[in-house]
Amino acid sequence: MTTKNPRINVVLEQPIYNAVRKLSKKYKISMSMVIRDIVKEEIENFEDSFLGEIASNREKTLKSDQLITHKEFWEKLL
Repeated sequence: MTTKNPRINVVLEQPIYNAVRKLSKKYKISMSMVIRDIVKEEIENFEDSFLGEIASNREKTLKSDQLITHKEFWEKLL
């Protein structure tokens, strides 16, 4: 059977499986969709954390003479 989206199999400990099943019933969606949503959320969290680290590192090396105001930014852009 050809599917539109890639598939993955995972092995869950019983307590995690039970939690996924409960969420599935609560939100009336498949267990697969519960897992998909959890994975998507965690990837977003990972990206946010990673980008936060980059911003923090940039902030440490930023010199005050490199800063411009919001208004100056838009004036230069337009």
